[in-house]
Amino acid sequence: DAAGLGGIVELSGLQEQAGTATITQLFEAQSQRCVTAAALLQACETVKLVAPCHFVTLRAAAHLLPGRASTAADRAALADAPLAGFVRTLMNEGASGTVRLFDIESAAADLTVIAQALARELDAADGEGEVILTNTGERYAPRLGSTRELQRGVAADPQGHNIRLGFTIPGQLRNLSWEAVPRVAPRGDEVEVAVHATGLNFRDIMYALGLLSDEAVEKGFAGPSLGLEFAGVVLATGPEVEGFAPGDAVVGFAPSSFSNRLMTRTAALSAIPAGMSFEAAATLPSTFFTAYYALHHLARLQPGEKVLIHGAAGGVGIAAIQIAKWCGAEIYATAGSDEKRNFLSLLGVDHIFDSRDLAFSDQILKVTGGAGIDVVLNSLAGEAINRNFRVLKPFGRFLELGKRDFYENTRIGLRPFRNNISYFGIDADQLMAERPELTRRLFAEVLELFNQRLLFPLPYQAFAADEVVDAFRHMQQARQIGKIVVTYHDGVPAAPPPRLARGARLELSDAASYLVAGGLSGFGLRTAEWLVDRGARHLVLFGRRGPGAEEAQTVLARLERRGVKVLARSCDVTDRTALAGLLDEVARRMPPLRGIVHAAMVIDDGLIRDTNAAQIRRVLAPKVLGALYLDELTRDLPLDFFVFYSSASTLFGNPGQGNYVAANAALEALARARRAAGRPATAVLW
Repeated sequence: DAAGLGGIVELSGLQEQAGTATITQLFEAQSQRCVTAAALLQACETVKLVAPCHFVTLRAAAHLLPGRASTAADRAALADAPLAGFVRTLMNEGASGTVRLFDIESAAADLTVIAQALARELDAADGEGEVILTNTGERYAPRLGSTRELQRGVAADPQGHNIRLGFTIPGQLRNLSWEAVPRVAPRGDEVEVAVHATGLNFRDIMYALGLLSDEAVEKGFAGPSLGLEFAGVVLATGPEVEGFAPGDAVVGFAPSSFSNRLMTRTAALSAIPAGMSFEAAATLPSTFFTAYYALHHLARLQPGEKVLIHGAAGGVGIAAIQIAKWCGAEIYATAGSDEKRNFLSLLGVDHIFDSRDLAFSDQILKVTGGAGIDVVLNSLAGEAINRNFRVLKPFGRFLELGKRDFYENTRIGLRPFRNNISYFGIDADQLMAERPELTRRLFAEVLELFNQRLLFPLPYQAFAADEVVDAFRHMQQARQIGKIVVTYHDGVPAAPPPRLARGARLELSDAASYLVAGGLSGFGLRTAEWLVDRGARHLVLFGRRGPGAEEAQTVLARLERRGVKVLARSCDVTDRTALAGLLDEVARRMPPLRGIVHAAMVIDDGLIRDTNAAQIRRVLAPKVLGALYLDELTRDLPLDFFVFYSSASTLFGNPGQGNYVAANAALEALARARRAAGRPATAVLW
């Protein structure tokens, strides 16, 4: 009668010493612990018992503890490693009761201390599924996180360096990374600002992807850097600065504005309007400055005139709608999706067209009775430019925001200009570099309109600094309405994600032999070809079914044509006698064995509640028993590598693959044991 049972603690096998057990005994212990766990779950479900099940292992996770050096004693972890993987899967399969896993650091722990620590865990469950208990009773819980999350924080020397966004190679957004640069004191009219939010612009996307010409980069205010606009708080000022003091909330323009701190000049700076957040303020500079400069300063947009705004659901587009309404103009707009066109309708725009359909010009002429438009604010490329000229009235003004056609030298012809049309190429980045005083005046006029509540910040989507790649991709895919801003509430990542150094291309010796267990089919057979691509000319390939299959015959013939000598045999990796005989044959007939890849496997998936002992052993045997025999029989050979094919499923515990996860967890434990003993081992988590 299980009624009233508060829970179950499974402790079987903790007294067994993997270091002294034979391989057969070790494998039997590994398998039996998984079988017992499955039987325990099945028994609970049979009697409809809903009770917490607590599994206790020895050194299966102790390698995760911080500061623990690996030793040869890690072989003691082999016995319980499969159970740890098995239970991790059990947690994900929706067992009727809570499942928890406790790992003990070592057999040398004081049993009284461990018992007290276990009792504490059982009495005060806090939702941690996996807990590691140290020899002194401390508790640790493993965490899986991205490199960026683990490195989040300020720079190691926050006073001596700034952290800014950059990239090593243009062309792919994944190359974006945070980098440390020296911090300097402001001079002259310079102002140092602690950045709270940065606005993302399409110019940043183009620069990161290598799509901006050198001419565009060199002549712009931002120069060869990412980020143009920001909002933040003044930290320090140069001796010539007037009107700004430390502590002031400011918004403005600056190179490298994706940064925790930056330097800019007073001409590119203004106070944030009262009551406005840093994120909202970061939506203002480039969008409203550009729209104001184009529509008000250049086009002199007048009340009652008709203005066509392309891409009107973007940052500049929404700002232009507000400026046009302030000017009293009649607005015509385009956008590229139903969602964006619906948004424009909510803004009160009456005439809305599809920016991806060149028919917009015919539709506008029809709506206007053939009269057309007074001002076009264009961001479309290619043939759409000519369609814009069709709808432009005599004495109309064409305001070009796009960059691609400029630098590709796109031809448009002079015929449209017979109607006294004015054409303006608009680049606010260049304007700030060439005419700082005009920039200062226009920006001040724009901010005054916000102070008077005549203009309002844009809608925006905020990304944290460690999500900056996602922010860039979001804009690259044109998914945003309004503005994208990057914030620094959680700090700026202290360094770029670690990059694996690219070593020299692996070159294998043509005077050595390389063995692949499970090498006559599937992944193992493809591995054999890869080894040949790296220079191997003597291979030992074996599997249970031998080389008779059509797949194996095709590849073996191909390898033979490449001058490769292959010893292909039928051999069960779980049969120690047969495996020893094969290795003897290799020693007699082949060059010295220098590398091993263990790719043998059996897949037999199923939920743990439905599995049986035979199914568990059938999957564990080729991976685990085979690995143990290969380890034992080649221990005295000077191998260059010993590779185990594991799986990322050990990290997550794939439901329905408890036996497979358990087998791979055992391989990884064996790899750690080999390395602790000074022998080569690599477990690849495919």
